[in-house]
Amino acid sequence: MSTKPVNHKDHPVNNRLVIPPPSVELVEQAAEIMEMVATLTENTCRLVPRTQKPMDINFKEKKDSIEATLKVILICLEKAETQEEIDKCEKIADRTNKVYERFEKLEKKNEEYVKWWEAKYGGGEAGKEAGGSEAGGSQPGPSKSPEVITL
Repeated sequence: MSTKPVNHKDHPVNNRLVIPPPSVELVEQAAEIMEMVATLTENTCRLVPRTQKPMDINFKEKKDSIEATLKVILICLEKAETQEEIDKCEKIADRTNKVYERFEKLEKKNEEYVKWWEAKYGGGEAGKEAGGSEAGGSQPGPSKSPEVITL
């Protein structure tokens, strides 16, 4: 075996990203990954204690990736040669659309939670003191309402 270092500059695909052509199998894997991401995001939102500052979740990024996956599914549908491939692509598209709907519902719920949390604990610095954490830790929140009562 040679110990000579490989010169990557001589490699024929140097500096080019090789992307495999869209296939039903790849799209199916992408749909499965999207479903897992949706489940993880739902569970993450569910596990945030009520006194902790809401997490900043980029729903736009997640929905954009789902839309990109749907575009690839359309390419697969156009290239499908058998009825079986067409049916499979349509099922994958349905699954992917359902994931998109899950993210829309989750985004709406998260927005409502953020509004509730800010109304109860206040945003910004007051929110951090109320139990939120920039690093995402779970500090205990106030045991009483954060309003100050003066006598």
